[in-house]
Amino acid sequence: MPLFIFLSGAVASLWFNPEAFTQKPLLINLKALSIRTYKAFIRLVIPFVCWGLIAAFIQKTEQPFISILVNLFRRPDTGLWFLICIFYCIFLLNVFQAIFCCFQSLLSKIGRPLPIKFSSNLVQILLFTCIWLLIQGRLGNGSGFYSAKTNFIYFLLGLIFFKFLMGHLKTYLYLGALLLFMWLAPLWHRTNIHNLLDASSLESFAPQLVWFPFLTALSGTLALVFLVKKLEGLNIPKVNESLSFLGKLSLGIYALHYYLLELDPPVIVPLAICVIFSVIVLKIPVLRTALLGETGQ
Repeated sequence: MPLFIFLSGAVASLWFNPEAFTQKPLLINLKALSIRTYKAFIRLVIPFVCWGLIAAFIQKTEQPFISILVNLFRRPDTGLWFLICIFYCIFLLNVFQAIFCCFQSLLSKIGRPLPIKFSSNLVQILLFTCIWLLIQGRLGNGSGFYSAKTNFIYFLLGLIFFKFLMGHLKTYLYLGALLLFMWLAPLWHRTNIHNLLDASSLESFAPQLVWFPFLTALSGTLALVFLVKKLEGLNIPKVNESLSFLGKLSLGIYALHYYLLELDPPVIVPLAICVIFSVIVLKIPVLRTALLGETGQ
């Protein structure tokens, strides 16, 4: 899931451009940020709610509708929690930008404009990252916000990586990440303390135990990005087109596959059903928005 959030940061890198706000009035900037938040709500929160209601129906939950809805936001991990997590990530980024725009406007009114270097995309995202690391421990966990507290850093790292770093990292850094992940992954456990399956092999590095989940997630993410870049570099059109097609249907595939895991042959049949389902849903406007967050063809 850190990889998934990291790739969501990659998508954000396509529209994150604080420099474009520099010469525009405050109200126009705030309106643009509110529209972006609204679009994220349609694309992420509505499918989150709809899939949660579908899951409750399949499980024959006898609770009233309003109770199902409240519980879904209290415990997003009972549904497609990553959708609400990504919405919070986009919302947080927009809030940071809105505060920065307000601060910039205030300085302009008192005749002390912001130094030009603070208007750059890189400086602002690094500033947002530092602020987040300072305040995240002081924020609450309500309405599933705890998922964003854990994963927003991967969203920011994905944005930084794809917007500023991807074309500059050397191959040996990716290979180092791959080797680190191969060492750490066998020790991984989803629920144990610090996610370690066996802490004994790292006991001599006790201070780093706290960093084990982060290092495992980040090294695995960079390793997979490297392998995908190499696969794309082979320039096999059918492979690249197929993976791109599946990527566009990833939400439908992820949401539905859980209910198809017992079908044989594994992977092939569940994937085929998920793809057919997603393609059909994309052709029905209401379902396209409700289940996949898509508002157009």
